[in-house]
Amino acid sequence: MNLAKSICESVCSGFSVKEVPMGFAIKSPFDWFLGDPLTFYARFEKGRARFEDSGTLVADLEAMGVDFSSSSRRAILDNLLAEHNVVFDEEDWMFVTHW
Repeated sequence: MNLAKSICESVCSGFSVKEVPMGFAIKSPFDWFLGDPLTFYARFEKGRARFEDSGTLVADLEAMGVDFSSSSRRAILDNLLAEHNVVFDEEDWMFVTHW
């Protein structure tokens, strides 16, 4: 077995997918810093799809002391999101990909 295949099997086997009304809930094998598995969603609408979080990630980070009101921290967050083609929907407080 080659290394790439071994890594892929180890990581991929840790994901679980459950169908929910808005699309799919995807539980990753990675723990969020609060100890729960990092879970995100695949939303389907009008033949399009995007990934989004539960809407609690920003609140979790702020509860741990991250202050996004400072312009320097918000700039870091915005740069990180742009680098990964993710946007922060400030109305719903969710990180989402483009459709």
